[in-house]
Amino acid sequence: MTDASRHSRYEYTNQELELNKVIALMQKEIAGLFHNNEKLAISYDAAIAKAEEIARSKGITEEQLSFMKLQAQIHPAAVGDVPGPSLTWDEIRNEADQAILGDVILEDICSAQDFEDAFRNLKEIDDEFKKKTKLTTTDIIFIAIAVALQCARQYVLQPFLDKHRLSYKQNDDIVKKVIPKSLQDILCGSVPYDAITRLDKTMDSTGLSGANHRYRTLGHDPFFGWIFGPANILSDSLTKTDFITSYNVVNMQIGTLVPTPHILSIAYEQAKNKFNLPVAVVRQAIHFGSDFFSKQGLPIPFISSVNNDISKYLIDNNINMLNVAEGYALSTFLNFLISCIHKLFINDDISPELYEVRTRKILSISNTIASASNIVAVAVTKKMDFLDIGGLLVTIRRLCSDLRFIARVKQEFIEGKLDKEWEEISNDIDRLCGY
Repeated sequence: MTDASRHSRYEYTNQELELNKVIALMQKEIAGLFHNNEKLAISYDAAIAKAEEIARSKGITEEQLSFMKLQAQIHPAAVGDVPGPSLTWDEIRNEADQAILGDVILEDICSAQDFEDAFRNLKEIDDEFKKKTKLTTTDIIFIAIAVALQCARQYVLQPFLDKHRLSYKQNDDIVKKVIPKSLQDILCGSVPYDAITRLDKTMDSTGLSGANHRYRTLGHDPFFGWIFGPANILSDSLTKTDFITSYNVVNMQIGTLVPTPHILSIAYEQAKNKFNLPVAVVRQAIHFGSDFFSKQGLPIPFISSVNNDISKYLIDNNINMLNVAEGYALSTFLNFLISCIHKLFINDDISPELYEVRTRKILSISNTIASASNIVAVAVTKKMDFLDIGGLLVTIRRLCSDLRFIARVKQEFIEGKLDKEWEEISNDIDRLCGY
């Protein structure tokens, strides 16, 4: 935006400023044409009066003059073809630059009445968009059904799934039934970051126990675990969530402190063997799978490294990766189901894209109501294990994506209406010019 355009209430791109200047030049030339036409009309009327006076002096009667005028109206002279513009856009733009100095803003080329008409037209189009995308009685029923399904998922299905989770040992047994016995020692052995007992009982406490080691070791972090888990497996070590504290692990017992870079260096050397790294990654994946579906589950990514106490609080209140993933997946599935069923009720009175706006409104409203009720339920009952983080994430994602979608469709609807109006004006101009 240039200095001149800052005096306007609107902001302009360079392309818009160029267009404004060309429009100003056209206004100037059209005003000149109207002025010349007025002069021409006066001269034309005077010439006709003079011709009539001469005709009368030559003996032409009034009846004959009237007949000649009538014939001229019935058989007007053929209008010649109007030549199209011979200048390119660059030439027109250069001509405008030379004819008009400085920037041209909308206030220079539009009157107050023009602005009033434009905003009134825009409001009429906006009202039409709201009318076409307004929720119907059927849509309200869909909202009620969607809210009921989301609440049933939160308070019935989720507790049922939590109640029937297996322990990590039961999950290990299932995994071992799937993996061949010849590979069980390699792929299903204990991982070093599960160690909790000290090799030397006199050494300082490591702060690790069976209850807290999942949120105090990086090997269990759903994100960092993919890096430090294989590294710990390759180097027989464990690394705590502060990234600094690492220990050697001997026969699943915690040994001496070692620098974390040293751990990573040993893992790098071991990974040079082409089989070691793939085996370590597979072993990490199997262990993740076993822990992920267990009752305690895996902690929420990153939180353990930021604050152990928060991660502990979430784990103690049954808020883990599995709960969040289940809530997110089930909420997304229900939204998909409602969306598919709602689209079966579309009719010919509305375009598919405008109907999609109504569908997205249903999902956003129902998700917001369900999430709000969940937060209220947690606040009233003081039971954090009711908190549906997965559903909240879906609600936030829906609100962001649906608002963007509705804004885009609304913009396209308004632009389509304006384009249609401009096309009608252009056709009228073509007809007047004899095209």
